Formats: sequence, structure tokens, C-alpha cells
Amino acid sequence: MSSMAQLMTLVFVLVSMLYATSAGAQSVPAAFPVKPITVVHPQATGGPVDITTRLVAQKAGEYMGRSVLVEARPGAGGTISAMYVKQANPDGYTLLLGNHVSLAVNVTLMPNLPYDPLKHFVPVTLLWNNPTLMTVSASSPARNLRELIAIAQQAPDKVSYATAGIGTTGHLAGHMLAAAVRSTMVHVPYKGSVEAIGDLMSGRVDTYIGSYASVATYHKAGKIRLLAAVSEKRNAIAPDVPTIVELGYPGIHFDGWFGILAPAGTAQAVVQRLQSEFVKAVTSPEVHAKLASQGTVTMTSASPAEFGTFIAGEIIRLGRAAKLSGATAD
Repeated sequence: MSSMAQLMTLVFVLVSMLYATSAGAQSVPAAFPVKPITVVHPQATGGPVDITTRLVAQKAGEYMGRSVLVEARPGAGGTISAMYVKQANPDGYTLLLGNHVSLAVNVTLMPNLPYDPLKHFVPVTLLWNNPTLMTVSASSPARNLRELIAIAQQAPDKVSYATAGIGTTGHLAGHMLAAAVRSTMVHVPYKGSVEAIGDLMSGRVDTYIGSYASVATYHKAGKIRLLAAVSEKRNAIAPDVPTIVELGYPGIHFDGWFGILAPAGTAQAVVQRLQSEFVKAVTSPEVHAKLASQGTVTMTSASPAEFGTFIAGEIIRLGRAAKLSGATAD
């Protein structure tokens, strides 16, 4: 068995033990849910993450017979929303929509991270994956990625790239691409995609790296140009757009995943109910079709423990990428 295989086996065992311990710490309620549930996410109200979360939450609420509310608590790379849920009562009524930033990248970028993704939360399930693209406004002089790179090389520190926040896939990709072409680009992080795209359209920033869902309306209207896919594979919604890897820059491929977690100590029976209903919601025909139309990929976990193992693996993988990229939380 390879060292990596041994490592992942150990990770699976440890995560399973953590999950079993925390999930069984509370007594099982006679009925769940008996009141509305709130899902807290790290992006701005009205943005694509907010809209997608509300879509899934509404369907989950229909299945559970109780309202599932959505609350946006953006900022600090997802730590604000994570800390809010960490400190909540572990009864299953306050949940976190965590992602690759708050649950994985932050572990490396923030040495004093005030929470442990594997210790302070109980994984419920993955929900979706947002393929990432590099974009410019239709008025940009860069018609493709090579032209944008040429501009950046001719004017170091002059080309700026906007992202939905520190530690996002766009943040890592921008740093790694700049290093690969021996230039520098200025990172401009926002609390979500709405403001970032607004500044892209107004010319305050040169490029935006984020999900297709966040730029779909502008792209369909001809106001935004897609330069390259940051994903490992081409986006099904934009199959003619090449990946950064295809264009000669190996290793630069990231996607943004999202999933539901509960505070540590939440009863296992509650976690299992939540996992079942949220998986049914995100895979329902109407929700699945809506996500697909935005270029978003449904991505669920077979069990809460499987999601925990996935997070542990992403902490390792994205941690390495963060170190290689030179990205910082500043």
C-alpha cells in the first residue's frame, strides 16, 4: 500500500471515530424537526450561493414538513458563518453551508483559525460543486487567456483579478497562474460574487475568477467573455472554453464544493435525517435541472462519514495547493 493510501485510510478511521463520538453525544429527540431549521452560508445575500442554497432549502423543507430558512453571514473567508454555527445549540436547527474555503483552505491560510473543521462540526452531506472560470468584461482588450497573460507580463502589478473572497478557487488559481507566467496580478477579494462582478463590469478590475453560475446572466447577455475553465475538465455549459491546463499550465484546476454540516454534538439520528432529506432535495428532478442550467454539478455523499473523509482529504490537497500558490489570507 502506498504512503498516500495509508494516509487516507488513517484519515477515514479518524474521521469516522470523530463523527461517531460527536454525533452520539446528544440524546435523540422524539421527533425532528419540530420547528424551522436555519442554514447559514458565507456569501452575500442575492448572490449565486445564496440563491442556490434557498432553492435546495425550500425543497428540503417540503420533504421535512418544516421551513428551512437561509441566513447569509459573509466575511473573513467564511469564518464568520462557521463560528456562528460552531457556537450554536447542537440540536440540528442551525446548520452551516460550508465549502472548500471555510472547511479546507482556511486550515492552511489561517494559522490561528478559531475552529477545527473536523472537530467542531458534524458532516451531513455534500450538495453541489461549482466549476470555476476566468472571465473578463466584453469590453476588455483580452480576447483570450494568452492575451490577458501578455498584458499582465507587460505591466506587472497592473492587472487585477477579482474573486468571491480569500482562499477561493479563484484566489488560488490567480496566484498560481501569475507565478506560472512569471508575472504578478493584484488580487481583489470581495465578500461574494455580486460586488466582484459589478466592479468587473464597471472596469474597476480586469478579470473575475469564479463560478459560471455567478456570471451566467451576463455571459448569456454578451456582457462577459469566458477566457478559460479553471476546472479539471471543460464545463458542460460552456464546452468550447478550454481549461487552463489545456492551455499549457498544469496543476491549475480547482472547483468550489459546498455541503451541509451541524455543530459538534448533534445527535446521530438528527444528522441522518438531515442527510437523507438534503440529498433528496438536491437530487430532486426540478432542483437538479435548475442547478445544471447554471453549470452547477450535483454532488452528494453516501453518508455523513464519507463527507467527513472527503473534507479531511481536501484539507490535505488544497493545503498543498495553497502553499504552492503563495496565497495568503492578507
